[in-house]
Amino acid sequence: MSIEALVLVNVVGRVSSLNKTLTRIAESELFHLEKAEQTSKTKNFKALNEKNPYSSTLKKIEKLFQMLEIEPKFNDYTSLKFKKIEEISNIVNESFDEISKKIKLAHNLKTEISSMKKSVHQLSCLNSLGPIFNNISSAEFVSCSFGKMTLNNKLKLDYFKNKNFFFIPLKSDKNYCWGLFIYMSSEQQQFNEIASSIYFEQHYSSAQNEEKPELLIKKLNHEVELAEIKLENLKLEIKNYKAQHALNLLCIYSKIKTLHSSFNYRKFAISNNKFFYINGFVLEKNLKSFKNLFEEFNDVVVEVLPAKSMNRNGSHFNLPVKLKTSALFKPFELLIETFGLPAYGSANPTSFVGFVYCFLFGLMFGDVGQGACLFAAGITFWLWKKSNLGLVLTRCAISSCVFGLIYDSYFGFEGYFEGFWHKIKILPNFPFNLLKGKNAVVILVVSLILGMVLITIAIFTNILINLKNKNYKQATISSNGLTGLVIYGCGITATTISILLFKTNILTPAFFCLTILAPSFLIFLEKPIFNFVNLKILKKDQKKEEFNFLNSLLETFETILNYLTNTLSFLRVGGFAMSHAALMLVVVKFCEKCSGTIASPLIAVFGNAFVMALEGMVVSIQVLRLIYYEMFSRFYKSNGKKFEPAKIIF
Repeated sequence: MSIEALVLVNVVGRVSSLNKTLTRIAESELFHLEKAEQTSKTKNFKALNEKNPYSSTLKKIEKLFQMLEIEPKFNDYTSLKFKKIEEISNIVNESFDEISKKIKLAHNLKTEISSMKKSVHQLSCLNSLGPIFNNISSAEFVSCSFGKMTLNNKLKLDYFKNKNFFFIPLKSDKNYCWGLFIYMSSEQQQFNEIASSIYFEQHYSSAQNEEKPELLIKKLNHEVELAEIKLENLKLEIKNYKAQHALNLLCIYSKIKTLHSSFNYRKFAISNNKFFYINGFVLEKNLKSFKNLFEEFNDVVVEVLPAKSMNRNGSHFNLPVKLKTSALFKPFELLIETFGLPAYGSANPTSFVGFVYCFLFGLMFGDVGQGACLFAAGITFWLWKKSNLGLVLTRCAISSCVFGLIYDSYFGFEGYFEGFWHKIKILPNFPFNLLKGKNAVVILVVSLILGMVLITIAIFTNILINLKNKNYKQATISSNGLTGLVIYGCGITATTISILLFKTNILTPAFFCLTILAPSFLIFLEKPIFNFVNLKILKKDQKKEEFNFLNSLLETFETILNYLTNTLSFLRVGGFAMSHAALMLVVVKFCEKCSGTIASPLIAVFGNAFVMALEGMVVSIQVLRLIYYEMFSRFYKSNGKKFEPAKIIF
């Protein structure tokens, strides 16, 4: 339960080797880069702000992959024939132009086919007129025009009822009306004006097309067949191109992506046009491997300086953090990172948080059958999403099974494990039925005492951390310091345990004055005491903190009140444990009422599913709340930043 040790590394070399150095760094994924700043050694060095020369080629090959439906992923490019970037760019440009031309042609063919099929469908509406249309379209002095208009525009035809034309409606939908206009050929111009005013979309006109509709339909169908053959050939050509060149394109993509990502890291370097300077952090255990990366580089030097010594010298660095946790509780790093990482040099609380989270979850959600289902769900989620959340769920599920064994609960049904407890004869009160006799009171008392122990541990942890950081004020006279430990640990916790467990009241007047009144008075006089210590004893030159009687009194009262409310918050642990048991009792009773019918197994399945979904979500949130607000708020400082080594992201 610690934090990985770091070393500060400076990499110096000739500018000509900068890109090669950054590529090696990014591929190794060992080096956390920091923004280089000028020092006495790098007085004439300047930051590099350059446009990435690989951006256009990378965008083009990514578009090419979209057109070819190739998933971008890393492929070993060491065997790539083309070494120079100019050659690679030419290959990408040629491939892009060739495929984009084929894609565009295929798109045009699809549009043309769709348009012709639409025309065929529209012209087929004329078949409903039969020989009448043939007579009209073959008339010498009469013309006809087929098309569509909106239903609103169709109403405008009443304005032109005195004109020399007829409209025959053929087909309608929600928006359009399809039909045939018949008019005198000599009045073509006048008809065109009318058609324009009502936004009539013309699809066939005997005045413009000498072919009969049925002949035109045959012609269009033939053209559709030819276009579809061309389209299939184009698709086959693109498919063959993908099969032949996909592997080589992936190699090219991997190389361009590597060069592009490496070049982006140049912003962390400074240079004087001859030499470059990079600094950052490497895990102490990986230092040797990192040095070996540059053994073959004649013009690159790696300088190592312990990160702690840099920090003592007042470095501008905020040291990154890499948590070091046992495999059992490593998935719970997700909860720590969500809240915020600890500072470098402080403690890693992941294992403690993982144990407390699992313990409280199982205490509130104890059921062997449901725990097994949660375990299966956690494994499935981890295999599907590769998320640590699935592994967190598996740990909680095991705890749920353990407490389910204690509660003798299997999908809410009791009696399955009673024989087991009678055989071992170690714990006579087990199995522990939550809703039987005085057990409800017992679980609430256990929850209260457990909360007190956890809060006491949090206060004690805060004292150790502040003593280590030489923050003596917070370590001694504060609500989470030594005075807080005396008030809460000795005064409140010890008194409560003695009354609840041993039926003895140790809160005598002397004990009250020693453990509660005196420390509270010290918290009340916190500012005057430290003013005296700093100005009179230590003789520090600092501003005197002003003491306000009313504010200090209210703050002291609030501190005592917070101790009580934070403690009572843990009663919800027992409350949720009993609510889970009560919900399952309802499901079981309904199953017994419907015994012998098909409804009984259905109630059991859906009832358990409902309780698992509802209680699982609520319990998870409540445990997280207790850890974050009742414990972390007392000692945890989330001012660390994550150790993020440079890498190529595909």
